[in-house]
Amino acid sequence: MMTERTVCRLCKYPAEPDDVALGLAAGRYICLRCYTRELGLTRSVPRRLRLEIEDALAAGDRSRM
Repeated sequence: MMTERTVCRLCKYPAEPDDVALGLAAGRYICLRCYTRELGLTRSVPRRLRLEIEDALAAGDRSRM
């Protein structure tokens, strides 16, 4: 079992132990994000919701200035 961060074999980003979807031989892993993407299980965020989130984040940045 994995106890520290490892690197995903597909995206090459570090993955926490609870984000590993598939353990391969010799201690190699595939992260949950890559696994779901490769299986076609991901869903995109609706455009309207994405724009609302971007606007809220931008408003928060402006208020800190």
